[in-house]
Formats: sequence, C-alpha cells, structure tokens
Amino acid sequence: MDRLPQLRQALIPAVIFLCTGLSIASMFLLLPRGAGLFATGYRAAGMLTVVSPALLLFACVLLFFRPHLGYLLGANAALLALPWFILTESSCWDSSWHYLNGPDQFSAYYRPVAILRILSVALLATAVACSVLRLLPSVLPRKFRVSGRTWPAIVVGVAVPFAWLCHSAMPWMLPGIVDRGTSGDLWILHVEKRGLRFHETNVGINIRDARFGVSEYDRRLFQYRFEGSTSGGAMPETIRQRAADLVHSPTLGNLRTRPPIPLRSWNAEGWYIRTGHVPVRAFTSEYGTTAPTELIDLLKQILKLPAVRGSSFAFQDICLGFCYDPLAGLGFVYSNDRCTYLPDGTTRCF
Repeated sequence: MDRLPQLRQALIPAVIFLCTGLSIASMFLLLPRGAGLFATGYRAAGMLTVVSPALLLFACVLLFFRPHLGYLLGANAALLALPWFILTESSCWDSSWHYLNGPDQFSAYYRPVAILRILSVALLATAVACSVLRLLPSVLPRKFRVSGRTWPAIVVGVAVPFAWLCHSAMPWMLPGIVDRGTSGDLWILHVEKRGLRFHETNVGINIRDARFGVSEYDRRLFQYRFEGSTSGGAMPETIRQRAADLVHSPTLGNLRTRPPIPLRSWNAEGWYIRTGHVPVRAFTSEYGTTAPTELIDLLKQILKLPAVRGSSFAFQDICLGFCYDPLAGLGFVYSNDRCTYLPDGTTRCF
C-alpha cells in the first residue's frame, strides 16, 4: 500500500514518455521514401533520434521501480531527439507547418508526417519539463511549489509549438519550389474586411495575349478552411491597352507605398498591385491612402467582362486566418517566393 501513491505519481509521466516515443516512431514509419531519417545529412543527430523511442519506453517502465533514474533517463532521451528536429527544420525553406496549409489534397502525402513532427516536438518539450519538475527539490512553500506537478510541463508543451508556429508559419505559404515563368504582367488584389470576414478579389492580366484570370476568396478569422473560385476570359483591345498603360505608367513606377501588411482594423479595405518590374504597391484604409483611379476602374471593367467559370477549391490556413496576407493573395504562396522589404519602405518579391 505504501507504493500506491508513488505509482499514481508516476502514471502521468509514464503516459507522456510512452506517447512521445510512439509519436517519434510513427513519424519514422510514415516518412516518404527518399525522405528518410538520414536524407538530410544529419546522421549523428538522426542516430540519436532513432535510439530515443526505445530509451523513452525503458524510462516509462523504470518510473514505477526507480523513479529518480526513470526521470533522468526520460529527460536525456527526449533531449537526444530534439537536435534532429531543430536541425532538419532550420535547414529547409519549408516548415512542417506549411504542409498544413494549402488547397485540398496539397501535400497530402507528407501532411501526416508534418503533424507527427509537430506533435513529437510538443511531447518532447513536455517530457523534458515534466522530468525536470519531478527532479527539482521541494524547497519552496507548498503554495508556490511546482516540483512534482504536471500542469507546468503541459504549459511548456503547448508554449513551444505555439512559439514555433509564430516563428515559422508566418507568412502563409505552401511547401515546394515552382517556376513562375511569364504567366502574367499585372496583378490587382482588392481586399474588403468586415469584422472577421474577408472578401478578396485577385485579377491577373496577360497583356500580350489579352487574357485575364479572376480568383475570389471568402474567408474569416478563426476558420481553418476557406473557399475560393476562379474564372477567366479575353479582354477587348481598349481594356488591354489600359492595362498596358497602367503597367508602364511612370507614375506607378515612381510611386512608393508602405508594406502590404494584413488588414487588422474591424472594417478595412485594401488595394494591392504588382507587376513584373516594380515593387508591390499597397493602398489601404489603415494607411489612409487611396488607390489610383485608373487601378480601381480597370478592376471594375474587367469584372464586368464575360468570363468562363473555372474551378472551386478550399484553402487552409493553419493560423486560422491570421497568417494569410496580401502577398499570398497576390500569388506569392510558394517557398521560393521571397519578398524583401527595401530600405525605402517598399516590398519587392521574386
């Protein structure tokens, strides 16, 4: 009967160690062929990570017989696995969080691995914190004592992936490398924000072929999925010429605006424009700036043209709408789409 309180105290840490080991092992089993544990070149860190699940399982059993040694082994086993996760994440353009974005079926093959990577890091942080707390001496008054408690470890396990999310998931993007080529000459994005809801209209124009494409999105904050649709058609010569004049306008070329950041006011409106040879321009109600009349008129005229309905699709944002920004709305959505804020305050994307 004297061992019963000790067994109860070891039960939750044992479950944490067990779940951590199972999560890491499951991730290894689901890794796509060709993207194995040692494919990144971090062989030493990879070997330690392979050993970690077995050590965590042994620590899980040891907690019920030699608690002190069990916590020491569990903490060290978790610390052995962390370097591989840190190195492989920091060495790539893509983040595991990016695989949770995108249209339906995008990166679906790797998405379960990304989920297990994130879960493993959260559990590893929880396991380390739990072990440290159980090994701390109980020197503080009982009212302020955290040694032996589990909730601070859970807080750490939530805080670590949340900090990782804020660092690596913003701005919104999709994993992968794409070659844009010459798919367009002018892109106009109009964003209307009403409370938590956004309506976005993105028009892409190919001046040489006199073609246009329209993408529309309806999304809201605190929502993982949002809907979109596409359409396209041909422009008459008069509108094609207006678009060409706008692209080559000296006024537009010499114009400097503030960065195209997301709209945060309760009710706001933004106009954004990009071409192949000038930085992205932003005109928003939050900045107190107004878009050029020719830009607004051109968008309205194009939206009135006959268009062939394209596809409908669903996007996802792992940040529940807070990562998706105007640069993503303008089409800069892949890992090799790099945007730089220049010293003069403008934004140039490549």
